[in-house]
Amino acid sequence: YWIGYIQLCLSVRRLKDAFSMIIKLGNSALLNQPLRWGQLPSNLKEWQIFLECMVEIGPPTTSDPDQSDQPITWEGVLLQLLRSCGPQQATHLLDNIDMASVDLGSFQCRLNRMLVSMAMLQLQQQQLAHNMLGKVDTYLWNPRRNPLGPHTVC
Repeated sequence: YWIGYIQLCLSVRRLKDAFSMIIKLGNSALLNQPLRWGQLPSNLKEWQIFLECMVEIGPPTTSDPDQSDQPITWEGVLLQLLRSCGPQQATHLLDNIDMASVDLGSFQCRLNRMLVSMAMLQLQQQQLAHNMLGKVDTYLWNPRRNPLGPHTVC
């Protein structure tokens, strides 16, 4: 029933209602697994709407014990945000949302370390790719001697 309701909300572009229902249900499988409608949230605008709903509603305090998935938590949501958007966009998005009422506790320090380390890794990967492309470019444009011996050229 609820999956049909969420799918209906998404088909008529009522993202806030769909995200609110996902948060109220507390089923992280609706976020972590690509379903018929694709993975949610899928872009920055959807992430902003989802995080605003999370701040408004808050993560569910109790979860169904029969539920096989982990409940929706701030930690899980923020980790997924980092994976899907990257550290720079995630930081920019979190700066634009009023999260004063959210208590992240000890996760705040861990989140900051993860943001910094992911940003450093991203920068190192960009530098490595730039250096590799530079070496390939140099190799391709350098004049080379004829690889064939003089007796085969004649």
